Amino acid sequence: KDGRAILGGGRYENLVSEVGMLHTAHGRPLILLDLNCERNWVIGIHVSENQVYGVVINLHGNVQYQIGKAYTFDGPLKEVRETIKNVYNELQRFAGSRLKATALTVPGIIDTGSGTIIRSVNIPALSGTELRSLLPEKIAETVCFGESSRAKALAELWFGRGRNHDNFVTVDLGIGIDKDLDVHETAQLNVLENKY
Repeated sequence: KDGRAILGGGRYENLVSEVGMLHTAHGRPLILLDLNCERNWVIGIHVSENQVYGVVINLHGNVQYQIGKAYTFDGPLKEVRETIKNVYNELQRFAGSRLKATALTVPGIIDTGSGTIIRSVNIPALSGTELRSLLPEKIAETVCFGESSRAKALAELWFGRGRNHDNFVTVDLGIGIDKDLDVHETAQLNVLENKY
């Protein structure tokens, strides 16, 4: 049986590729799978007080392309939104058909049910803004969003220094000081499935 069939085909079929077989003394050989990094890339965008940073990474986390564009500190929502869209568009052009998902992080208090930024002290123009409206209107890939400090803590939990610890604290030093605790807490980013 084809190893990709394990994922049920469809949109997940190309996430893995067969890299070999392991023959055993009993039964069928085991099929070895690996993430298909050449065909599956992800965009990550982080909005800070006066700059939008973006990267394209493969499924192993290797950076394929990165960009940063500045906007006026405490600038209007239109300028912030335009800068985010410009960064996204450049990253999307680079990734092309390999693009599978986009993640957007912003500082502030987010209503995860509606995907709205309730309040952003660092970027006041974002207060009351629906996160999805910060990206171009029609996007084919899945969009994830999250609060910046929490996203940094999750990155440490999953890939960094928090990986081998049951509990840890991250402190985000920037324009303000923020913290994120993980005390046996379920880690999550919110996903907005596209209906376009």
